[in-house]
Amino acid sequence: MNMPFPENNYLQSVLTLQKLSLETTLNFMSAMQKVAESSIQQTLEQAPWIPKEGKLMMEQWVGALNSGRVSMEKIWRESFNQMTDSLGQTKKQ
Repeated sequence: MNMPFPENNYLQSVLTLQKLSLETTLNFMSAMQKVAESSIQQTLEQAPWIPKEGKLMMEQWVGALNSGRVSMEKIWRESFNQMTDSLGQTKKQ
């Protein structure tokens, strides 16, 4: 069902605001993750009592968190691009 959106400018404004909020949040998450990675790395370097396997597990855990964040960012950005495209198509009709 194809429904026209006469308030398309309003929808575009809301989408832009949401996208800006998301980008700000993603940037903050990325910065905090870098701080956490650095702290973990420093702790691992300064803690000779932690076994090699434990250090490897922590490094893998940090890598998994980073990978998950990157995947989440990609999905969110693709979703916003699809919504923007959809609004653009609606505007043309």
